[in-house]
Amino acid sequence: MLHPAEKTLRLLLARYADARTQHETAPTPATREAVEDLAYTLCVTTDTRSLAEALSAADRMLERHVAERKHGTRRTRAHRAPAAV
Repeated sequence: MLHPAEKTLRLLLARYADARTQHETAPTPATREAVEDLAYTLCVTTDTRSLAEALSAADRMLERHVAERKHGTRRTRAHRAPAAV
């Protein structure tokens, strides 16, 4: 599985939180759809099947990103092994 970039995860989580807040404050069909769309996108991005799993997976992925950055173990594209032919 490809792992999403830290920036992508943070953006999706922020957008989901914002959509939830908007829907809880002033629910409309549009705000409900935004929440559902972002929940689906989080599931696809984290390769999970439920929102709870997606949020948990996103947290673990972010922790990994932070640890890699802290310890300087982050692999860049230039250092990845070439794809099998």
